[in-house]
Amino acid sequence: MISSRRSDQHRALTCAAFRNVLWPADSPAEQCRGLPNESEGLTARDGPRREVAAIRSDRLIRAATAGAVLLVAAIAAMVSYQHLYHLAVTHGETRLDADLLPLSIDGTVVTGSLLMLRSARQGIATPWLARIMLTAAVAMTIAANPVTRPSARRLPPPAPP
Repeated sequence: MISSRRSDQHRALTCAAFRNVLWPADSPAEQCRGLPNESEGLTARDGPRREVAAIRSDRLIRAATAGAVLLVAAIAAMVSYQHLYHLAVTHGETRLDADLLPLSIDGTVVTGSLLMLRSARQGIATPWLARIMLTAAVAMTIAANPVTRPSARRLPPPAPP
């Protein structure tokens, strides 16, 4: 619906511009019938300014949304990495294994999500492997959270005062 409304607005602005230049005021073109005209407050001069303002605001909204999503994703990735790293270290894994475990699990989440996004954009069915990868990786991440909660961590006793 939004694209239909936007295309109607674009047609109305174009018709307003051409009405003043090519068509006599008393005989508008057939394609412009039913669209707003100058009597309704729309003029040819307003068209380009409104369109540019709409494009700029859409770009600003998209950029702000992308920035917010990236910030939340970065915070979630850091917390997830710390939980999984701590889980690996406390269960006797080497440092290299502890470093790679969170990357492999979170990488599986990213891969599954990107495969699902690609399928949705192409309008095809989501591959079953992408669903399994995403479900399994999210389940592993969620399972690691209670194990690494602060009350479950083995911290050294506080130093005497």
